Amino acid sequence: MVARQPLVAGVIVAVVAVIVLLGWAFDVTFAKSVVPGWRVMVPSTAISFVFAGLALVYGSASGRPSHSRVAIVRALGIAGAVFPALTLFEYVTGTRLGLENWIGFTFAGDPTVAGRMSPLASLCLVVLCVALVAVGSPGRMPTQIAEIASGATLMLSWLAVLAVSFDTNRLFDAPRFPGMAALTILLMAVASAGTLELSMHSDRALAPAGRMILPAGLLASAFLVPLALGGVQLEADRHPAINPQVVTAVVAFTFATAVAAVVWTYAARLTSLQAERERALALLEQRVSERTHELATSNKELRKSDDRLRDADRRKDEFLATLAHELRNPLAPIRNAVAVLQASGVAEKDRQESRLMIDRQVDHMVRLIDDLLDVSRITAGKLPMRKARVQLADILNLAIETARPHLQQAHQELTVSLPAEPMHLEGDSARLAQVFANLLHNASKYTEPGGQIALTARITNGMAASPERGSPEMGEPSRWAEVSVRDNGIGIPAEFLPRLFEKFSQVAPALDRSQGGLGLGLSLVHGIVSLHGGQVLARSGGAGAGSEFLVRLPLVSAAESIPVAGVSMSANPAVSRRVLVVDDNEDSAESLTMLLRLQGHLVESAHDGRHALETAERFHPDVVLLDIGMPGMNGYEVCREIRKQPWGSEMLLIAQTGWGQDQDRQRTKEAGFDGHLTKPIDHDRLEKILADLSV
Repeated sequence: MVARQPLVAGVIVAVVAVIVLLGWAFDVTFAKSVVPGWRVMVPSTAISFVFAGLALVYGSASGRPSHSRVAIVRALGIAGAVFPALTLFEYVTGTRLGLENWIGFTFAGDPTVAGRMSPLASLCLVVLCVALVAVGSPGRMPTQIAEIASGATLMLSWLAVLAVSFDTNRLFDAPRFPGMAALTILLMAVASAGTLELSMHSDRALAPAGRMILPAGLLASAFLVPLALGGVQLEADRHPAINPQVVTAVVAFTFATAVAAVVWTYAARLTSLQAERERALALLEQRVSERTHELATSNKELRKSDDRLRDADRRKDEFLATLAHELRNPLAPIRNAVAVLQASGVAEKDRQESRLMIDRQVDHMVRLIDDLLDVSRITAGKLPMRKARVQLADILNLAIETARPHLQQAHQELTVSLPAEPMHLEGDSARLAQVFANLLHNASKYTEPGGQIALTARITNGMAASPERGSPEMGEPSRWAEVSVRDNGIGIPAEFLPRLFEKFSQVAPALDRSQGGLGLGLSLVHGIVSLHGGQVLARSGGAGAGSEFLVRLPLVSAAESIPVAGVSMSANPAVSRRVLVVDDNEDSAESLTMLLRLQGHLVESAHDGRHALETAERFHPDVVLLDIGMPGMNGYEVCREIRKQPWGSEMLLIAQTGWGQDQDRQRTKEAGFDGHLTKPIDHDRLEKILADLSV
């Protein structure tokens, strides 16, 4: 980018200096001085200005500064400083080197020529050329030197203009100040302004928007106004009636007033800029404060989120450890019972007790796994519900019968209070019985032996005044059934109540109790009650003060038309079926084969997909119990291959697998299976399927 003001200044200085040299060469007086009779610019001064002007022209050229251009600017600056430096040497040492004679000029007999440049002119030219050399040098320090040096010469030029314009000897009775020719003063001012502008333009420390570009109008006014006022003074001097000193005083006062006005204007502007700066700083501080507050809030939220994640991770680890513990617990009695059955000389009573023990522990493991699956289904919103019109009393009686063994074992007293009026619900009787059985089991677990537990049901109108955490938003049914399960057990600390219904939650003091558990019971209770449009809440007076759980469920009128739950029972008697059991777990396949044979069925087994196809083709079973996860050829592929065969299109194919989610059942159905049984298989259900089969 071209620096236009330095370029224009360089051209003016160089052209005028060349004209002065031509005036000396051809003896043209006007070319040597602005006004005849005034001091003239000597040739050595003109030569220095030529070099200075060329340096400004080269320094303001477009493009990035190259090494060659920088070298040329420095060389021109040094060349321009030669004559003024030698002249200063003459003044300091008192010698005359005859510099003007070196370039072929003599001044004998010319009273307007001093014979050499004045001390002030030579000093200003040396400083100006030093500034030009510094502009071409790399680094921040040379640029600052150039700015200071060119500013100094510009100020001296301006003072010289004032001295010439206002004839200072008439103001202060002192000799005239400048000691420089008028043309020298003007070229010095132009060259100084150009050098100052060039140095500021190349100052990389200043942002582009903050660089001080010298206003050309202000500089022009600073030099032209004094000259104009000096002209007014010369015209007044031609009239004898006017006192010259009065004229000079008036002109000087007018100039001082103009300068004061300019200074005041720029001072007001600086004050305004300062105020704007302070407002900008205040706005910046406000934004920084707001941003700091936002960051602090975000950090606080992040810390809370981190605490929640750590708590969830801790509860997950506790759950996994508890799960491992709970799954290992049934394995110990099962292994012991198996060892008893394998031993010789064992009484039949002990063998029967061992078989019952294995059955109880397997049921316990099945319940644990079913709880896990139910929580997963509730979270995904896929828990199957078979709703029908049911009586709450029947559900509560079923739950009591389920929990009665725990109560009897702990010698705990259960008090039941039910209203005489029937309470009809729309719900899944099995799931609701699971809710109240879980609550009774929890009450028994966390109450000392011999403690008291009360189950109370009543009918209320309207919603609860203050639903607890986890209660769903509901409408306003007219009548509600409210069931309370209250105990005098260990109680619940107040700080634990808000997260009581979260998954894997267990009250800290209860972790040491022998009954154990996965911490899923209350989460299941909350999820099932919510799916029935109800709410559940917990109350406790704190540790050792017992606890109470309230379940509120909407009642329906007995006259409302709701399908009545029922199960279509088959009248077919037990018959013998041809069954093929396929499972890569040989123990599982052989034990199921053994059981089915004891029940009177004709059974064969296979342990991989290929063998299953061969056996099915030879055996032609009525039913195939087919495992899904097998190496080589999985259950889906075996099912598809059987369906392709003429003998397999009507065969009953039932999947037996550990995968029991809804999507797993849908996948087996799409593969061609007629049924889906989750391991461990419910033998009563399997026997019913075989009994109902039409062959």
